[in-house]
Amino acid sequence: LPMDIRVFVENGKLMAQATGQGPFDLTPFPQQEFRFEPAGIVMRFNSDKNEFILAQGGGQFRFVRK
Repeated sequence: LPMDIRVFVENGKLMAQATGQGPFDLTPFPQQEFRFEPAGIVMRFNSDKNEFILAQGGGQFRFVRK
C-alpha cells in the first residue's frame, strides 16, 4: 500500500493513523492483535521484527517500523 501508518498512544489508548486519514482507536485482542471493527481492520503485531500485518477486505499488508 502506498501509505504510512503511524501507531501511537493517546490518553492511554492505542491509536493508528494512515497517511491523509484521521486517527482511529484500536481494540486489543489476544495474540498481539488489535482491531478497528467499523472498517474491518485487523492489525497483528510482531515486536521481534518491528512489524505488523494489516488485514482488511481480504488483503494482508506488511508494515515495518522505520
